[in-house]
Amino acid sequence: MIKLSIILCIIIIFSTYLVADWVEIQQLLASDGNEEDLFGYSVSIDGNYAVVGARNDGSAYVFYKEEEIWIEQIKLVPSDGHYSDFFGYSVCIEENCIVVGAPNNCEIGTYTGAAYVFEFVDNEWEEIEKLLPNDGNDYDHFGRSVSLSGNYIVIGSCENDENGSDSGAAYVYYYDEIEWSEQEKIIASEGSDNAYFGISVSISNDFIVCGAYSDYVNNLCTGSAYIFKRFGENWIEETKLFDINANEWQSFGKSVSIDGDYLVIGASEDSENGVGAGAAFVYHRDENIWNQEAKLTAGDSSIWDFFGIDVCIKGDLILAGAFYLYNDELSPGSAYLFQKQEDNWIEITKLTSSAEEIYDYFGDSVSLSEDYILVGASYNVEFTDYPGAAFIFHNDDLGFSEDTINDDSISFRLENYPNPFNPSTTIAFSIPEESNIEIIVYNIKGQKVKKIVKSVFEKGYHSIVWKGDNESGRSVSAGVYFYKLKVNGKSKVVRKCLLLK
Repeated sequence: MIKLSIILCIIIIFSTYLVADWVEIQQLLASDGNEEDLFGYSVSIDGNYAVVGARNDGSAYVFYKEEEIWIEQIKLVPSDGHYSDFFGYSVCIEENCIVVGAPNNCEIGTYTGAAYVFEFVDNEWEEIEKLLPNDGNDYDHFGRSVSLSGNYIVIGSCENDENGSDSGAAYVYYYDEIEWSEQEKIIASEGSDNAYFGISVSISNDFIVCGAYSDYVNNLCTGSAYIFKRFGENWIEETKLFDINANEWQSFGKSVSIDGDYLVIGASEDSENGVGAGAAFVYHRDENIWNQEAKLTAGDSSIWDFFGIDVCIKGDLILAGAFYLYNDELSPGSAYLFQKQEDNWIEITKLTSSAEEIYDYFGDSVSLSEDYILVGASYNVEFTDYPGAAFIFHNDDLGFSEDTINDDSISFRLENYPNPFNPSTTIAFSIPEESNIEIIVYNIKGQKVKKIVKSVFEKGYHSIVWKGDNESGRSVSAGVYFYKLKVNGKSKVVRKCLLLK
């Protein structure tokens, strides 16, 4: 019995190591980024596409993955918009469709808001429709939140006044293969002033969840979330969720995400682990009842972490942002990944950025897709003041063998120094065994600049110099470049460098 227990422990530890091996592979930056664009304020990833909103610039950037390089494909801007519309405040992508919120758009009223739908047609992204609420009024801020699932879009309008001043609402749109049409406006059955219903929205198949983070429950401003189920063409309120043990100003419902029969709700000012430390609540639907399955907190939580400021669930994984991190000297922010293991949700890794600086707000937006994670850091100060950034992480299954799993010296590593550099930089790498190595440099648009080396190297640490030139030997212009390490024909690591002039 003792031997069996030991074996089980070893299996659990080894499997946890594998699933927890999430590696930052690339920092995404806007090719034309400027100060205070807040690139990364919103993010969404699906398959080989990622979308990053730049709220203050009034734009959203689409990136496409080629091999392991994420390339800026296009900058989306509205056909009739203005930067003050806050186009890019919210974004969502699913397959060949993108929806972008612009909550300050003024077409039908002062800051009534709008949302734009883009589709991938004939190998390019085209704006196909602008969505406006049929009964919109001034300062509704329609578009503060958006979500997309199949032929349905749900758009939050958290300052709509139908149930009282700033009580909030959400609008459901349906695509009939010709156009998107408003199908229904949904509001809370217990709506009240300043509830901000629709501050967050998420849709999955026949279910919609809407957060109301300032809703009063039991005479306390704790927040709540409402779940609606589709019956034919109607969306019917199924239940209202809240934390019965909530503290006041918990912000339950600040963020929401639903996937099938699982739902996660962020409560970014939950104070169980300290004032403003934050939490996230997991619910599972069983026989038409949504039961709380877990309350998630960061393993190293502290006051004013705002854990749960944004959340995302996909399958057996939950990602929660904590954009402030009071207990960290730099306070750059982080994101935490949890996995369902048997009957428990286990924190398997804490993500931080390679370019962390004080108050980056890393984690203020998060998204999951298959083996990739996208995290926004809208106040990142890379190369200028607050243009923002986003970071791609990959579940990097490098296939370590059992006899090397505990050897810290056996790994793929890649770095360059100095960085920034002028006129040349040394690119250093280590490999666990003799391998065929390629190192390739790309510009910020993903275009190949130069293959620096292609040769067989022995196990161990190596370095090679890049002189800041292209294949023709000509010096390249100043800017951001990426260099990729390929081992035996497979991409392993991507890093960023900056050439100064």
